[in-house]
Amino acid sequence: MKIKLLYAFILSITVLFASCNFENAYFINFLKQYQDAKICYYVSYSPNTIPTNFTFIANGSGGIISCDLDKFKTTSITNFDYDGLSITFNGDVNDFNNLVDNLKITIIKKENVENIAIIYGLSNYFCMYTCINNIYINVEIAFNKGIITIGSPIILGSY
Repeated sequence: MKIKLLYAFILSITVLFASCNFENAYFINFLKQYQDAKICYYVSYSPNTIPTNFTFIANGSGGIISCDLDKFKTTSITNFDYDGLSITFNGDVNDFNNLVDNLKITIIKKENVENIAIIYGLSNYFCMYTCINNIYINVEIAFNKGIITIGSPIILGSY
């Protein structure tokens, strides 16, 4: 019985990692309506070079590489070895719900903390995963007073 459970667990993890098909173009198309979008890559190292019009904020041995939507459109996400990604933009409840629908998120957990709506889930549009309380997730979305923040595998900055 334990071997069957172990096999099922390994198979489910393999499916999670194999089903990733994140593409920059998907977000560009979705975010076109949010010209104020800011993209942050969280890194655990200090990069030797930063692309033009990107900023780097040092934080210990790592930091945050950030850019606006126009720069994100022209830079491949694979250019950075990053630990997390967050995108923040102004939006309303409809935008929040559309984001959940468009990313085809399987909602794992919902919570409301100090009037901030937060969703944790799984989406094939993200490659990185994390485990929280023995449950794998790869996306977190927060809605706070007209600001939507989406992070993968979780939101690493503020929201």
